[in-house]
Amino acid sequence: MKIIVIEGLSLVGKTTLCKALCSHYTAMGMKCKCCHHGHLTNDDTVERLYGQAIASYNSWSVLGAVRQSILSIQKDFEAYQATKHLFSDIDIAFLDRHYMSQYVVARYFGVDTQFDFSKPENYFEFLITSSYTERLQRSAQRGDNHSKLTDYTLESLQIHKVFEELYKEYVRVNEVSSDFVFCNEHFDIIEKVIARINGLIF
Repeated sequence: MKIIVIEGLSLVGKTTLCKALCSHYTAMGMKCKCCHHGHLTNDDTVERLYGQAIASYNSWSVLGAVRQSILSIQKDFEAYQATKHLFSDIDIAFLDRHYMSQYVVARYFGVDTQFDFSKPENYFEFLITSSYTERLQRSAQRGDNHSKLTDYTLESLQIHKVFEELYKEYVRVNEVSSDFVFCNEHFDIIEKVIARINGLIF
């Protein structure tokens, strides 16, 4: 199974892209799994930790939220490794965010995560970006349907830029190819991303 991770700030089009990619490859006859919240499994412990992380973000307890989010990913990966046979018929799993975003948020708020993430086999990260102005417009269209963390990243252009620089730092440190970084200013990158994924799976 190939694991395709779609990363980036909120409102850059990650979820829309994940759904479109899943539909595309399903139509090609491939077995796909679209994983929201960055979890491969439906493990109860993982879901509980994720729920706690959301509650912590909404109360702006960032330290707890980051640690709970990262722990949920760690426990999810452990559950995945323990039940890997259940994924044997899946060709591609699309993750809407994963470790990269946790790294960025932890770095921004100065949280020591104490979590050394070892990427599983066939794990490919794509970074999606968009301008601050475009994210503001998408936020206005969506209304209040987003998190306090998203609201925070929209408070100023400077905050947006710092988060984007931290994503770039992760890409650089972890040697993610620039071929896997796409600007999604006009929701027009689907064919380019498909071409890149095709190179990984065919």
